[in-house]
Amino acid sequence: MAKAIVISGTPGVGKTSVARKLAENLNAKHYNLSELALERKAILEYDKERDTYIIDEEKLLNEILSIISKSPNTIIFEGHYGELIPHQYVEKLIVLRLNPTVLKERLKSKGWSLKKILENVEAELIGVCTYNALKEYPEDKVCEVDVTDKSIDEIVSEIMNIVTHGVKRDNYIDWLEKLSPEELKRVFDDC
Repeated sequence: MAKAIVISGTPGVGKTSVARKLAENLNAKHYNLSELALERKAILEYDKERDTYIIDEEKLLNEILSIISKSPNTIIFEGHYGELIPHQYVEKLIVLRLNPTVLKERLKSKGWSLKKILENVEAELIGVCTYNALKEYPEDKVCEVDVTDKSIDEIVSEIMNIVTHGVKRDNYIDWLEKLSPEELKRVFDDC
C-alpha cells in the first residue's frame, strides 16, 4: 500500500499548483480533495451563507482509503482539510503558508466576496490548517512551508527536501508575531 503526501493550507495559497508540480516530480497521482468529494458524491449539502460545500467526511474518507489501498505508488492529496486522512497512511502533511496581506490581494483578484476573503485571511493569520493538522497528526509528520514570494519550483524543491531528505523545521509560522502593526492593519483594510 502506498503512502500519501498531503498538501494543505488555506484556500488561495497555491495548493493545487504546488501539488500538481510535486506529483509530476515524484511521478505520483494527484487528487484534489474538493474535486474528489464532488466527483464521488461525498457532499452533504451546500452552505449558501458560507458559499461552500459541506463534505460527507465518512464517505470521502472511504474513497480516499480505497485509492490508497489500490495504489502501488506515492499519492499526492491536496486540500484545506487534508488532516481528514488518518496519519498512518501519510508520509508527510505539508501546510503551505502565505503572508495574509498577499493572500488577501490574491483572493480579491479572484473576485471572492469580502466575507470569504476575511474568513480565509483570518484562518491563515492564526494558522488554522496547521492547528488542525497538529490535532490529528504526530508533530514529526507536519511541516509548514512559507510560500510567500517563492516560485512553484522553489516551493516544490523545499517540499522535496522535506520528503526525500527528512529536512524538518523546528518552528511554525506565527504571522501575528512576524507582521508589523502596519501590515496587520493592511490585512483588514477594506474587509
